[in-house]
Amino acid sequence: MKISIYVPDELAVRLAVVKDDLNVSEVCQAALAAAVTAAEAARLGDERPRIIERLRRSRTADEQLFERGLADGRHWAAEDAALTELRAVIAAVEGDRALSRLGLMRDVPLMKQPMYASAFRQGALEVWEHVRTEFEE
Repeated sequence: MKISIYVPDELAVRLAVVKDDLNVSEVCQAALAAAVTAAEAARLGDERPRIIERLRRSRTADEQLFERGLADGRHWAAEDAALTELRAVIAAVEGDRALSRLGLMRDVPLMKQPMYASAFRQGALEVWEHVRTEFEE
């Protein structure tokens, strides 16, 4: 959809100087999107917490399992994993060998669920990405 916007004369003069350095349409779209998002949020007002809670309750079992695995993987990587263990889990992009070798398959029964195991690895990887530069040779 095309729309026209009014630009005050003073702004038009300033814009003429830098027009070649800006994508005016892109700038206007971004500003309009932000304003619409804020207006939508304001319209919902006090309804947002209720909507968020309802949506949380409507998550599927797989979504809940994924979220739990992600949180558990982050926690394990940040609080319990040794460096060699963390590297082994990160390296095991596919399959359960590293998880099994570390005893995680035995110690964490949910690890046998592919959705949980995948999310666990993803959570561990997020932690690793924050610290990996300190351990690269």
